[in-house]
Amino acid sequence: MSHYKFTAIPDIFTSFGAACAADPTLKITTQPDLALIARAYETDDAEDESNGTSTQWQRFVKYVEALNEKAPEGTCYKVLYLTRHGQGDHNVMHEKVGTEAWDSHWSLLEGDGTVSWADARLTPEGISQATSLSAFWTDLIENGAPFPHSLYTSPLTRCLQTTKHIWHPICNARNAPFNPTVKELLREQITDHTCDRRSSRSYIVENFPEYRIEESFTETDELWRADRWEPLREHVERKQKVLEDIFANDEGTFLSLSVHSFAIAVIMAVCRAEMYRVKEGTSIGLLVKAEKVDEPPVIEVGERLVGY
Repeated sequence: MSHYKFTAIPDIFTSFGAACAADPTLKITTQPDLALIARAYETDDAEDESNGTSTQWQRFVKYVEALNEKAPEGTCYKVLYLTRHGQGDHNVMHEKVGTEAWDSHWSLLEGDGTVSWADARLTPEGISQATSLSAFWTDLIENGAPFPHSLYTSPLTRCLQTTKHIWHPICNARNAPFNPTVKELLREQITDHTCDRRSSRSYIVENFPEYRIEESFTETDELWRADRWEPLREHVERKQKVLEDIFANDEGTFLSLSVHSFAIAVIMAVCRAEMYRVKEGTSIGLLVKAEKVDEPPVIEVGERLVGY
């Protein structure tokens, strides 16, 4: 498989890295226009500048197309629509009992006898968040944002559900196929928490029949262990690998990824972007330059990421 160096292009989407570094508890929500900065591009024409005949998104799309047309061999640009899943049952319990009790006790259980958070499902609030995001994306696409060429999702149920609540209505309205691709390596950091243990392949096939599952996807979860946390370095390598897979095999320029809070932070690290945290049910954008390289790139991370 090809190796790539990924670089997030700055000054395209507003970065909240400084604000979140100053306040590690801050979590960003979905911003108007996906926080696409209102700016001029070198590809703007005189009519756009004088009459405003094109939307900000239409001018951005033209700019990205030009970047790819001019890019040397082995280099490409893609826009990642990154969405954190809506609120899950595990999020509610974590908030209720606090981090210490959650990490040391409750997260290790299947549930509390009333609610199960193993491979946590969306709460009614989480479904509402995803439904609101569907309306947001409908409006954004009408305003010139490209409909994603491909939909990718983590295999954890909360992401499978979020993907369906956001994109299924939009695909139906456009008479477009709804066939998200489930990718094992998009999942959250693999901890000893039962919420990070995925369900079986058979479960996904039965409950999400429209979804495409990569061939290497095993029937049972062979990555989760009840006695191990995935080190940050391994998680970074995992996200590097899955992005390399996507960039090498998907010809589309605008791609949607339904993932998790820490997964988004690690994708930012892999893409050398300023990191910030996002709230449940939030979408953000990244313009990413990918350059083929001979060896796996070095990605500098410490023992922890800011805010985690």
